Amino acid sequence: MLKRGLSSSALKDAFERKIASGELIPDPKQLRAVKLLSKLQSVLSTFDFASASASASASSPQPSTFAKGAFIHGSVGTGKSMLMDLFFDTTTGNVATKKRRVHFHAFMNDVHRRIHEAKHTTTTTTSPSSSSSSPSSTTTTTSSTPKPKPFHIDLTKPNPIVQVGLTLSSEVNLLCFDEFQVTDIADAVILTQLLNTMYRSGTVIVATSNRRPSELYLGGLNRGYFLPAIEMIEERSVVFDMDSEVDYRIVDGQGDGQGDGQGGGMASSFFRKREDAESLFQSMGETKAKNIDVMFGRTLRIKRYTEAGAASFTFDELCGSELAAADYRSLAKEFNTIFLLDVPLLSLNSHNESRRFITLIDELYEQGVRIVIGCAADNGAKGIEELFDEGSKIDGGERTIENGDDVEGVKNGGWMDAKQSNGLVVSELASVKELRFAFQRAGSRLHEMTRLDK
Repeated sequence: MLKRGLSSSALKDAFERKIASGELIPDPKQLRAVKLLSKLQSVLSTFDFASASASASASSPQPSTFAKGAFIHGSVGTGKSMLMDLFFDTTTGNVATKKRRVHFHAFMNDVHRRIHEAKHTTTTTTSPSSSSSSPSSTTTTTSSTPKPKPFHIDLTKPNPIVQVGLTLSSEVNLLCFDEFQVTDIADAVILTQLLNTMYRSGTVIVATSNRRPSELYLGGLNRGYFLPAIEMIEERSVVFDMDSEVDYRIVDGQGDGQGDGQGGGMASSFFRKREDAESLFQSMGETKAKNIDVMFGRTLRIKRYTEAGAASFTFDELCGSELAAADYRSLAKEFNTIFLLDVPLLSLNSHNESRRFITLIDELYEQGVRIVIGCAADNGAKGIEELFDEGSKIDGGERTIENGDDVEGVKNGGWMDAKQSNGLVVSELASVKELRFAFQRAGSRLHEMTRLDK
């Protein structure tokens, strides 16, 4: 059996080795986070997950005994993800056989897929029973068109979200996910039920985020539905602030270790002219076309790719159409290099396209895929730091969406939605506000990826 304290020293030793080798710069907040996560490892090494899960019941809000997880929040590039990954890698013993590390986008995609499958098994299509009518009352019809079968949901079956939560809890005792963020009401409602089920089943969750728990989904549509989830997170986690003015991805020589993320082996190129990026792609060999699988039976058309593992797209093809994290993850698994051409200046005004671009960067970064950017003719950016226009205003509005602003038009404590003068609803403006954090994260990641090309 694993002795108490062994896992705790494993994380601390691994962290100190990175400092000794020069891979990391000593940072007081990172050291305090290591001490916190080391204590959690020590608890997990002896925690009886089976007993904790068994003590939870339908009438009990939570198991009688449970282990708190951790919620690490702070600005970009402070080392949140790096420390969580180090914690995950050095956590051993019984819990190590049922642990999972996943990006939040990937986690939610998996949850949506599982809910879809659970609904499919609990939804049945029935037709009126022929035995309910006597032969004498049967009416003969000459119509050849069959009557539509009524849609029927069996309400005696379990809640699909609860089912998914129970299944996930049976698969993992320790769940670590990166970049916790909530930007729409669907995820907010799902997470409230899902987290309740998983916490009650004894699952320990370690998460990183750019926001503290109390600021998650701030200003979002019907945020009141998500408030119980925030309370659960704060109750079942040790909340740690890693905020810092230092972005270690941008500090020279620290890009591949100190900052958030994994980043190893990636490289990036930034071209002010799309023609330069196109020339580089053309030099990589003959182009072909094919379809790749995504999820739910969907496929994605790849118009141009090479046998060298590169694929080329315009910004509109990947970020101007209705694509999501699952599509970008499929690309990242299929190709080692993505060329993105005609990239415009990204602003809050084009928030849908900007968010898709950021999601694309997140997925490529997670999978270690190289990205080559070719700017649009009217972009004007001279470097990555000028690619994001964080100070832009929303068309038709007279106010700039600032960090910490209360979104106008939210009624009754966030339980109602409302239209703004610019035509956007409150829920969309909440998503726009989240872009400020996302712009900073994406810019920081692109800096790290670019530096690794040197």
